[in-house]
Amino acid sequence: MEIKHNHIRDALRNWANEVSQRQVAIKITEAYMQLGLQHPVLQCVEYEDGTVDYAALHNNKQQIFRWLDGESQRALQNIQHLLPAILAALPAELRASLAAGNSVEYLATQAMKANQKMISSILLRAPLSDFDSDCAEWERVYASLQQRVRGLLH
Repeated sequence: MEIKHNHIRDALRNWANEVSQRQVAIKITEAYMQLGLQHPVLQCVEYEDGTVDYAALHNNKQQIFRWLDGESQRALQNIQHLLPAILAALPAELRASLAAGNSVEYLATQAMKANQKMISSILLRAPLSDFDSDCAEWERVYASLQQRVRGLLH
């Protein structure tokens, strides 16, 4: 299954909102180096003695997010070439949403997780606004699962 550029961009942007662009770049660069990738060129940011090249880190971050937001064929290709490092670097849930985001298994897992959160809101007597938010999330996830399963069974 090909992962679309806009899905990669959205996943990395969401992740960067949680941890920072710098942390995303660090994780992708580490995975890039561990996988022995050579294209597109990213610079080594941490050396064996533990020193960090902050200029290289800044350059990698700028390039990754420039390619991510780019529309040129080269930018799209660079992100596709980086995809193994991106997938290796992503937290498990984000990786699963990219790789199998429309699978019944993934959607069922998300529905169970949302259901558990909603039940916890009830049992812990969360504020009404939290409960309403959890219910809305459960309804959204359940509707996605239901739509996917209906598509398979039809």
